[in-house]
Amino acid sequence: MRQLLLASSILAGLHGVAAAPAAAQTSDDAAESAQDVIIVTANRREQNLQDVPGQITAISGEDLEKQGFGEVSELLEVIPGASVVSRTAAGFETVQLRGIASGTVGDATVGYYIDNVSFSVPNLQLVPPSRLFDLKRVEVLRGPQGTLYGQGAMGGAIRLITNDPSSTEYEARARGEVSFTEGGGTNYAVDAIVNIPLVEDQLGFRVTGGYERLSGFADEIVAGPGGLGFGLGEEDANDVNSYNIRGQLKWTPTDNVAVTLSGWRIENSTDFSNNLLPDANPLLPATQFAAALAEPALGVNLGTPGGVDPFIDTRLTLGSAFIEWELPFATLESASSYTAHTLDLVSSGAQDTGVSVPPALGGPLPPGTFFSPFVNTSLFETTAFTQEVRLISNEEAPFEWIIGGFFNDATITSNFNVNVFDAIALQAVDADLETTSFAFFGEISKSFLDDRLTPLFGIRYFRDDRGSSGGATAFLDLSTVPPTDLAALFPPLTPENSNQVFDAVSPRFSIAFAATDSLNLYASATRGFRSGGIQTPGQVLTAQLDGVTTSDVIIDADSLWTYEGGMKGVIDGFLGGSLAFDTAFYYTVWSDIQVPFTSSSGFAVTANAGDARIWGVDAGVIWRTPLDGLTIDASGNYNDTEFTEIDAGVAGALAGVELNGALPNVPNSNFTVGLDYAQPIAADIEGFIRGRYSFRARQFSAGAGPLFGASDNLDQLSFRAGVAFGGVSVEGFVENALNDLGPAVGVSTLATPFVQPLYPRRIGFAITGEF
Repeated sequence: MRQLLLASSILAGLHGVAAAPAAAQTSDDAAESAQDVIIVTANRREQNLQDVPGQITAISGEDLEKQGFGEVSELLEVIPGASVVSRTAAGFETVQLRGIASGTVGDATVGYYIDNVSFSVPNLQLVPPSRLFDLKRVEVLRGPQGTLYGQGAMGGAIRLITNDPSSTEYEARARGEVSFTEGGGTNYAVDAIVNIPLVEDQLGFRVTGGYERLSGFADEIVAGPGGLGFGLGEEDANDVNSYNIRGQLKWTPTDNVAVTLSGWRIENSTDFSNNLLPDANPLLPATQFAAALAEPALGVNLGTPGGVDPFIDTRLTLGSAFIEWELPFATLESASSYTAHTLDLVSSGAQDTGVSVPPALGGPLPPGTFFSPFVNTSLFETTAFTQEVRLISNEEAPFEWIIGGFFNDATITSNFNVNVFDAIALQAVDADLETTSFAFFGEISKSFLDDRLTPLFGIRYFRDDRGSSGGATAFLDLSTVPPTDLAALFPPLTPENSNQVFDAVSPRFSIAFAATDSLNLYASATRGFRSGGIQTPGQVLTAQLDGVTTSDVIIDADSLWTYEGGMKGVIDGFLGGSLAFDTAFYYTVWSDIQVPFTSSSGFAVTANAGDARIWGVDAGVIWRTPLDGLTIDASGNYNDTEFTEIDAGVAGALAGVELNGALPNVPNSNFTVGLDYAQPIAADIEGFIRGRYSFRARQFSAGAGPLFGASDNLDQLSFRAGVAFGGVSVEGFVENALNDLGPAVGVSTLATPFVQPLYPRRIGFAITGEF
């Protein structure tokens, strides 16, 4: 039975990534570790992953490092039903789970937790910009998690769980990496941790830090024949620099009380961005955009007229306090956090003269000439305070239950300015969005039939008071203003104060059944919910000019129901080894979908587009072969999406968004196959080799459509091989061995054919050591 629990838990985790033996583990050690089980805390209590009625990927921190996953977006390559919606720059990333994708604007459709505290940026769907180093594990919960994780966790939730400071053992460990980018330069990364016991059995301190420099691989485009370009031809211009440091102090004054204080500072800086032109020199005319998207993306955008190269910087400061108090009948937990997040950017917009250029801007110019008159200077600053309190029953209680409350107070200040040649204002937005929300939640379950049958019921009430102040103060529509009269502006829009209350009740029902000692079944029905939003009058006006018939600054909330059934099991003796399997079927009904898009005037606008249905299948197997030390795994997802109702104005304005059509930003399938082999090759020396192939089907962006905004099918292949001895591991690796550049995301419009490529082939080596 315990072997079954291990195999099924590993499968439900990562179908093989979690199964890799430790780098210095002998065969006897591996056999002994097969008696362990994987413990997760996805349901706010420690549980064997096999017993959780749902799809959860649980990857240990050790396996994250072994497989070379540096950040959340890289990890998604091996998560069934997951994909990257946009990766504009380091720290400016959006992901989706199981088809619940909604562009990059609006609250996230995936919930994020760092340890026990929530991470979110109002009105921006950002992934925590953290390095996946010195983590205890990552848990990816697929399917709505509204009961325990609140609004926005409609597609699922991602939890980053760090290692606790130890008050009994000193620890020091470091990892260094050097690699070389195809078509680029040299990359460097270093990470280190130190754990210091300060007071025996009472006080421990742990500090983790790291730096990574990724070479650029795209060249800056020089000025076009018309002389209006501003690029200087810098090579490998889109480089990335990332820094982070995390400190944790854990105090256990008594046997039943623990207090953990944490602070995390993260800075990411990207020159230019990951929005690249599909051909370096020259930009192809508009009639060839479709063909250009099939070519590798090699050109960064032009510099700005003011001589400042575009950049995107993200900065995060996260402080938290977590208190655990074990009472006679339950555990009381308190999680508090303060977040300060900044997204700072300067970008430029390229214009191809295959599209008409007004004489006042230097036109007409010959086809193939490009210039960069449009400059976007934006700053988004967020501060947030969260407080969550939970009371969790102990193991002796006749029922398992949890009750809790949540409070969040956050403000995002948006300064968005677009002009021509740093002189003529097209639009200027200065607005604050404030959200104050609270929630009460609870779950209860009880096992019957000798603990084989376990029904569960949960519910959450949520209320969000949102207010917006400010708006668009200047606006110019080039489609209606005569091109020779660039001074003609719409009258300034008076700043407007708007307020709206969003609330929801989110239930959860599930039942788990241990049919045999080697087969577990479950079924569930869960509601997910996301708050609505507030737009400026300028955004509403540009939507109306594009034919989207929104007349209100209020964006309605959206919600969904997901119905799921699945099973987990193991077949001993399969082809001389052991085969674990895991599969689930889900059906989702999504209402009042928030679809963000960029209007023809350049504003980011959101509209409630309509309703959709989604059905899909997750499946995977892991085979522990009869060859000692060899494990083979495979997992994948098929996901079918369809708009069942659509707003006529939205469908008319957005290419590819149509009744009975697929949802944007969602691939219909992905899968991964992996191999892990480790064997002793000498006394106290173990050799290992790991390989993984991942596939993701194409997807398209709203507004750009399936023709101009489509990605390619993606094929990712990676290898790692090395030796481990005496607490040291030395390995060589190849990432993106096929050098598939995609594009991974298409964000093109007729005037700006941007794509977001995969990072090119990278070859390098790494050393990890304990001290």
